Amino acid sequence: LELLRKRRGPNYFGVKVRGTQVAGYLNASTELELANQWILIQKLIPSMESLSFEDKLAQAKKAEWLSESLKKLQNEYKNEKVAVYGEEHGINLFLVYSKLCLLVADGEDDSLKEESLLKQSLSVILPMVSLL
Repeated sequence: LELLRKRRGPNYFGVKVRGTQVAGYLNASTELELANQWILIQKLIPSMESLSFEDKLAQAKKAEWLSESLKKLQNEYKNEKVAVYGEEHGINLFLVYSKLCLLVADGEDDSLKEESLLKQSLSVILPMVSLL
C-alpha cells in the first residue's frame, strides 16, 4: 500500500485498511453490474438468505472515510484519472467472467457443473462486496 501512495503524479488513494481487509469504492457502472449479478445469484440459489445489495451498499457508503475520500477526489482531482494502472479494466474483466459463469450456470442441467460455475462466479463477487 505504501508503494501505491508514493506514485508520481496525482496521488489520490481511496482505500481503507481495516484489520486484514482492504476497502475501496467502485464506479457506478460496476456497482450496478454487481447488483444485477447478485440478483441472478439469488435466482440461481433460492435457498440463500435474501440480501438487498443496494441497501447494504447504501449503508456502506455512509462510512466517514469514504465520504472524506470522495470529497478529496472531487475537490483535488476533478479532471485526473485515478485508476492509471488498468484497475477498472481488470475489475470489469473479472465481472464479465463472473457474469458468463452465472449465465452458463442458469442454463446448466448438470448440478455439479452448475455448482462449480456458481463457485467461480462467487469467487469474483464476494471479495468485491466482503465489507458490505
